[in-house]
Amino acid sequence: MAIAVEIVAKMSSGQHGCEALIIGYSTVMHDTECFEIKWPKNGQKNGENLNKQNVEKEKLNDWSKMCKANQTEEENERLFPKDFDKYLFATWGGLCGGIGNQMWRFASLYGIGKSYGRKPIFKKDQKCEKAHGPHETEGENEIKKLFPVYASQIKYINPKEMENDTFYVQGFAPGCCSYEDPQKRAISRIKEKYIKIDGYYFQSYKFFENRRNEIRQIFQFGSELCETVDIYKSGLFQDDHSHKFCVHVRIEDFKNFGIETKKDFAEQGIEFGFHHLKKKFNDISVVLMGVEKDFLNNLTINRQLIPKVYLPKEMSRGNDLAFATTACDSLLITAQSSTFSWWIAYLMPDDATIFYNSKFEGTPYLRENFLAEWKPIKLTNGTMTFD
Repeated sequence: MAIAVEIVAKMSSGQHGCEALIIGYSTVMHDTECFEIKWPKNGQKNGENLNKQNVEKEKLNDWSKMCKANQTEEENERLFPKDFDKYLFATWGGLCGGIGNQMWRFASLYGIGKSYGRKPIFKKDQKCEKAHGPHETEGENEIKKLFPVYASQIKYINPKEMENDTFYVQGFAPGCCSYEDPQKRAISRIKEKYIKIDGYYFQSYKFFENRRNEIRQIFQFGSELCETVDIYKSGLFQDDHSHKFCVHVRIEDFKNFGIETKKDFAEQGIEFGFHHLKKKFNDISVVLMGVEKDFLNNLTINRQLIPKVYLPKEMSRGNDLAFATTACDSLLITAQSSTFSWWIAYLMPDDATIFYNSKFEGTPYLRENFLAEWKPIKLTNGTMTFD
């Protein structure tokens, strides 16, 4: 962590985290490794100017539906009624995308079709490894382990079966991220069994705006994954019941487009968000999320303001998503084009505070791609403000 401090002792770590912390010093938590941190000498004694203790513990989000054990038959019937015998699918064009893109595609097709008695379906030639099959780093049956309800509804059909019973909706919601009201295309009047919708990702939550609880049910995490993540969270946080302010970054694959997380935005966004949350929560920890651990390690953070910072270990994308969704109480989206961080935010509790980078130049996104209650922030001439 790039901060002006002296590391004076590396403390031993137990099976599930740090064996002990020394009161009066700030602590950096990196996975289960802990470091006692000594502030620069500035005339103050160790332990002075520490955050005040809570008079009473703040009530934390008690929301665990994303790790609900099983889907009942009644719930499954409400999501995917058996009498829905018509379908819709996207042209797709072979653009699989990452897990966030895939979630968008299914959620939007679900949202479009539900009102008209239709279910999402995929052509057999639309299979791709990163979408619904083995992934090079995640192993077999990734989607089934991650989202069992979603996986159970991924249905494929031979294109020849649809040749004489398909209606083609052309030019629908052009681009990756725009919204178009399906009813303007008279979807309800289409009699064909299959509707082919021109499009790729359909990355507008307005396609499923009034179905958030249903989308959460579809993307409930598998029980085995939940257990693994829960054990890790317990070891990492131990007895720290503070409000967890998570910060998600994305860099490498966004660099070519100039839309990656910027260091100055992340650093100032953390402090800005922390000050805002401090009005409501007395005890706050910062959790740094993302695959770029070196970048996160080199963030400059005011440790007198923010004494507790966690850097979770590198995890699979499924574990990462489940950890963030179930551990975070608030979130800062530093890369506004990251569908992964968008889904973390969407699957979090309703009352979670979400900050996001509102600089949309060079991206296909607009403010309407983010929920109205989420908080846009911008960095202008070195100053962070609400936008």
